[in-house]
Amino acid sequence: MRWYQEDPATAMARVQGLTNLQERNNLMRMIVSVAGRSNPEEALALVRDYAPDDQDLERLALVSWAQFNRNDAMPSIEAYVARTGDSRVLVQVMSNWAQQDPRAAIAYAQTLNSEHRDSVMPGIAGIYVSTDPRSAMTWLMSLDDLQIRRRAISSLPRADVNLAETWLRRVDDENMQQTLLQGIASVKADTDPEAAMQWLASQQGNAGYEAAVSNVMNQWARTSPEGSAGYLARYEQDDQFQGAFGSTASAWARRDLGSAVAWFQSLPEGPNRDSVGRTLALQSVRQDVDVTLDILDQLDGSLASDLRFQVASRWASREPDELEDIISQMGLDSRQAAQLRKQPR
Repeated sequence: MRWYQEDPATAMARVQGLTNLQERNNLMRMIVSVAGRSNPEEALALVRDYAPDDQDLERLALVSWAQFNRNDAMPSIEAYVARTGDSRVLVQVMSNWAQQDPRAAIAYAQTLNSEHRDSVMPGIAGIYVSTDPRSAMTWLMSLDDLQIRRRAISSLPRADVNLAETWLRRVDDENMQQTLLQGIASVKADTDPEAAMQWLASQQGNAGYEAAVSNVMNQWARTSPEGSAGYLARYEQDDQFQGAFGSTASAWARRDLGSAVAWFQSLPEGPNRDSVGRTLALQSVRQDVDVTLDILDQLDGSLASDLRFQVASRWASREPDELEDIISQMGLDSRQAAQLRKQPR
């Protein structure tokens, strides 16, 4: 952008003469970015002179100005929000400020009108909890605004998991309990999912227990489906783990379909085995139809019948010219065949 720095007037005339709207907009963004690094007020003036209707460009100039001199920029930012009703620039600037000095950002936010304060406070509070969790939690729990507390506390587990466990024992709001429980379990599962599950076993009375278990098992399945399957061996007859069995099958099939099918065949009959079989049948049709047909043959009649139609539908969407052969191979009855033929391709 040296050509702009050497002769701004000529450069702007050149940009204004461009007929390609996208090229003109891209160059304007580059010019505003360059000008904003040295003279952000000039960048804002350029936007208002040459692109007065481009709110995205005006936001860019305002953010650059706030990074250069926040105190001078804030009145113009507030005026922009009042004029346009677009609070995104205020949220971005206040979030940037909170990263550097959350207490100062909070103090300024409290001077805003209620609508603007409500738009920025949840983000600022979350950043404060992330950067200084102990001080932030004392402040956060003193607030009357329950919604801010509920949203900001989600930052605590990754900031300080031990402190999060302390607050889990203290809070009585079920929404916050659920947020903390799931966050703590997720952090623990990052390094040791089995330890996370053991910890969750002591939390069965807390809100969000079942969702937390599901999240950890899904997390485990994505990183080590074999490990997840090994852990699930103790719950083969426990219906509450159907989702975990299904997510493990899905993750394992993406890595090694043959091993996932062998696991399915080793499971005792019941809802968990059905969950694995259903997942593998729907997923394997993209990889190996013979495997899909073999899985379907090993499932109970009513489940297999409905599943055959779902599998056939997926198969036909990928190979519409083979529709009649698919109907034959899947053994669809006349009603299912008619329904499949009517589906758009």
